[in-house]
Amino acid sequence: MRERDAGVVRYKQKVKPGGGKQKGSSFERELCRELSLWVSDGKRDDLLWRSAISGGRATVRAKKGKITAHQAGDICAVHELGHKLTNHFFIECKAYKDLKAATLVFHSSGTIVNFWNICREQAATNDKAPMLVLRQNRFPTLIGLDMVGIDLLRQRRAILCSFPMLDLHLLPLSLMVESEFHCVPQSK
Repeated sequence: MRERDAGVVRYKQKVKPGGGKQKGSSFERELCRELSLWVSDGKRDDLLWRSAISGGRATVRAKKGKITAHQAGDICAVHELGHKLTNHFFIECKAYKDLKAATLVFHSSGTIVNFWNICREQAATNDKAPMLVLRQNRFPTLIGLDMVGIDLLRQRRAILCSFPMLDLHLLPLSLMVESEFHCVPQSK
């Protein structure tokens, strides 16, 4: 059940102990629908879906020196309109009971930083900008982008907090998807 409160979407649900893999899969499916609606200006909820083995197929193939087009990360396009987002972003999703955000804020370390570093590394391998989607139980979903991603999506006004030493900028998913979708490719 969704509840809007000052631009923040909160999900009222009981969180059962255990079942982390199911919760993560459910989170990814829900995110795919929201991002699809955003990319299609509310017209389609089926442009994006979970990657095969949640991006694991691309990881296995990369270890063999093979590139798996359009399968890197947790989210991939299943319709050509979805490529407007996935051609530019490596999307990694993390849903955890406790992301330990305080270690990021006070020490520039911890769980989120580890996820961010891995996401950036994998994005670079795939020649894309990183997009880290974070959900902690009972908190709004956040999007982590570097400055390239912020500029690609024209989301400077939605930034909630920035960690310049990490080139990590967090914004609420709810604000991002309420804005008009823009993806302005940078010339290389």
